[in-house]
Amino acid sequence: MPSTFTPNKNIEKPAFNAYVDGWDVPVNDDFTVIDTALGGKTTFNVTGLTATPITLSVSEYQPPIIILTNTISANLTYVVPASIGGEWVISNQTTGAFTVTFTSGGAGTSVVCTQGFNTAIFSDGTNIARSDSNTATPGGSTTQVQFNSSGSFAGSANLTFDGTSLTSGGSFIDTK
Repeated sequence: MPSTFTPNKNIEKPAFNAYVDGWDVPVNDDFTVIDTALGGKTTFNVTGLTATPITLSVSEYQPPIIILTNTISANLTYVVPASIGGEWVISNQTTGAFTVTFTSGGAGTSVVCTQGFNTAIFSDGTNIARSDSNTATPGGSTTQVQFNSSGSFAGSANLTFDGTSLTSGGSFIDTK
């Protein structure tokens, strides 16, 4: 019986008696895969890429850190193959007026990774989503100054700033 491999990180599971007197080969290879899966990185130079989607190979999605660099000249979509689960931090260090999206070959949800930021994502094999969906939502309306209201953002019509003038309860506050 031949070896089998784990579905997400491709770690070899040798068959019984497959490596008599040679067990060190799969064990050492597996520890390399485990080390990569826990702390490795993949770097993609996006310069000149225009054909999407780009389906990631095992060696590209195995590491938990994916770094995107250089000038982007088209909207790019990277695909984690269907049924692959895992977590990644996408460091979008690209420049240019285009977006980078990570999606799943399972045809589920996707995440757009903002330029200049790191985005933590995960896949359940079908969907790609942000790892932390507990993001603060702005409170109040346009021009209202934000403040902490028992741990949540809030705004008040009594304190506004239009980019030039700060007002409180309808009265101008002199900031000079």
